[in-house]
Amino acid sequence: MSSLASAGARLAKAKHMLDNAWVTIKTTQAVKKGVFTDGTEPVTIVTDYPARVIKGSLGSKDQAEWLPDEYDAVLVIDTGIKVPAGCTVDAKGLDGELTHYVRATRGYAGYHSHQEIALVLAERA
Repeated sequence: MSSLASAGARLAKAKHMLDNAWVTIKTTQAVKKGVFTDGTEPVTIVTDYPARVIKGSLGSKDQAEWLPDEYDAVLVIDTGIKVPAGCTVDAKGLDGELTHYVRATRGYAGYHSHQEIALVLAERA
């Protein structure tokens, strides 16, 4: 194992000490019948996987008397998990509260220890 890969493995292990959620990531895949596509079916990528969710800050232009329940967040998760764009992410926090994110980008895996996935929370009041 190269020293760079070894350092990445040590960073990944240390990253888990900062995890603040267990995530379930789901997507859909096309169902084929012969040569035709016959709809989609749900696919679970991971269930109750340890990760870190970092909430984006609200800019001053977004602040108003009544704030919408909508914000951007970043999911920090291990690099070995393939996360396609368009997934949904359910994150259960340390307090047991479940947050459902409706959109996710494809993972950015430019780091040795983790990948980052941009999420959007958009709940209706």
